[in-house]
Amino acid sequence: MSDGDPFIAELLESTSSWSASYVEYVTGKDREGFAAYAFIEDDDDQIFYQHALRAYDSICYLGCGGKSGVLAVYEKLTEENIADGQLFFVDRDTDIEPFTCWPNVNRTKWYSWESHLVRPEIVAWLLPRRLTPTPAPLVASRIARGWLSTIENYKFVLAKHTALLRTANVLDQSIGMDSVQVVHPSLRVGDTVSPADNAPLWFDEKVSVLQGMGVSAEDIERRRSRYATGRPLDQAKGKLLFQILRSFVSHIICTLDATLIGEFNSARAVVSLVPWDHTDLDYIREYTIRRLQAV
Repeated sequence: MSDGDPFIAELLESTSSWSASYVEYVTGKDREGFAAYAFIEDDDDQIFYQHALRAYDSICYLGCGGKSGVLAVYEKLTEENIADGQLFFVDRDTDIEPFTCWPNVNRTKWYSWESHLVRPEIVAWLLPRRLTPTPAPLVASRIARGWLSTIENYKFVLAKHTALLRTANVLDQSIGMDSVQVVHPSLRVGDTVSPADNAPLWFDEKVSVLQGMGVSAEDIERRRSRYATGRPLDQAKGKLLFQILRSFVSHIICTLDATLIGEFNSARAVVSLVPWDHTDLDYIREYTIRRLQAV
């Protein structure tokens, strides 16, 4: 496909992120010398995938403006038989169905890439190493247990949040869930953090919005009950879990009268602190190896 192709000309006029990434790939793949192109949802994702794939330093990352953009590029390149050897990364979000329509797209093991940063084994390894003075082993164990208890305390809130997100996604509607503040105010007792007593009221407005779309309160409650029986760290929104982790870290610092080394305010800042070769990231590297061998 050449720069004179009418389809390319049309895409060059488009403001779509995935269109720009498509053009950059088809016009540059034969001259730019990259081992592969990685199509990601947004530019923020690059820092995570670069970290997980630091052994591969010749990958060009292209943001596609969201999950649908990555899938659009994948479908277009597959249709043109030029997708082999390239990488496609998307978040799982609230998807529960098998990903059979996009067999060569990598979907995060949990809700999103931020979900990797809140895993108990990661928090237990990372947090004691970022505190000064360094906690004694028994204190480090307390921190790990405190994080697990904190997630348990938020289980109802996380299940309701995920149920509302899933319901909106099924309807292909946005109901502004990012505006729901579930971390502040919070209750801090012992080594744990809990949602405020009025937490159930935080979701009333969003429930009303969904009811206006024809969804019954009973349907939402049934979905919430199903999520409540699952594992919050596996299914809740990654960015929300990280917000809870930040609140927990702030509480632990005060409890231990410790100082935090470095920044812990954003997921982007924390990514580089996680061991790049951690086994939780193996599935990303295994996918990459398979794709690079598909050329």
